[in-house]
Amino acid sequence: MVIAVTPSFFCFLLAVCGYYILKGLGILFRRHRTDDLLQFVIKLFVVAALVVYNYSLMGLGIGGIGISWKKQMKNSCQGFDTRVNLDIYIKGDGNPHFPSHKLSLYTPDLPNPPPHQLGIDDFEFTSPIDSSKSPSEPYHTYHRMTGTLSPSQHLAIDFDLPNHLWRIMNLTYTDPSLNPTTSFPGTARTLFKSGTWSPTNETNPHAFIPELSLQIPNLYYYTRHCAYQPFMKVYTTTNLNATQITEQGNRTWSPLNEKEVVMRTAAFGYLPEKLEVCARRNEYEVNGTKMHGLREDVVVPLGLLAALRLQMRADGKFERGCEYVGA
Repeated sequence: MVIAVTPSFFCFLLAVCGYYILKGLGILFRRHRTDDLLQFVIKLFVVAALVVYNYSLMGLGIGGIGISWKKQMKNSCQGFDTRVNLDIYIKGDGNPHFPSHKLSLYTPDLPNPPPHQLGIDDFEFTSPIDSSKSPSEPYHTYHRMTGTLSPSQHLAIDFDLPNHLWRIMNLTYTDPSLNPTTSFPGTARTLFKSGTWSPTNETNPHAFIPELSLQIPNLYYYTRHCAYQPFMKVYTTTNLNATQITEQGNRTWSPLNEKEVVMRTAAFGYLPEKLEVCARRNEYEVNGTKMHGLREDVVVPLGLLAALRLQMRADGKFERGCEYVGA
């Protein structure tokens, strides 16, 4: 027989012990009610015992939540070779981690990671305003994610959140001195691919990116509160019928990765403070050049999730950061 000693079991033991200790102190108090000094000592001991008891329960509760959280997230990114940290550390009140304007891809758990090439696999968000367009036109204002995949491969991905539009553009820099992640003068832009994602609401919380055959279940809740954000999965819907797609969107969250999962979010540790994306690099081709990295079916949802969080921050939903556990 195996006895599982869990935090709940410890809490039960503390409750039983606390009951009998307080009961004994009550009897002692009644027997010596005429002794003022002894009464004072007993009262002081009771208060101290209650404080220790409450803090013990609190500590076990927090520890139990932390252990459960770490366990459920521990293996959730198995099979993915790339991670992206979506948060930045800003010292202040509350949780000091906030949505970041800069993202960098990295490979986890490598004993001897290769040296990082400055600017390669780095992305930065800006919020341009196209003054040539009216506020009602698409891409008047938008979130732009620019990045460099190789010394010769630069791209920009734009997200028009109100109109649910995205586009990928290949960038060619005529001035080699320009920083490809931030500068746009002297840049030739070629539209590579564009598309949409479906609006979401409480009745229809799942989003679809039809041009890439992707589904993001519960994207609506992702934008409501950061507590939902470590539990996102992005699925491919390729070769699935309508019934299978519906079933896919209604699956209960688990740390397991079904074969259709192309990327997911996670927050690791006992009391995690930062949100990460786990993805997988694959072979793809751009303008006849074969490359190994994040394809558009990963980089578009990655950018969308990051842009939505930045908009939440702009709307004041991250004033004190986010407590992912127990938020």
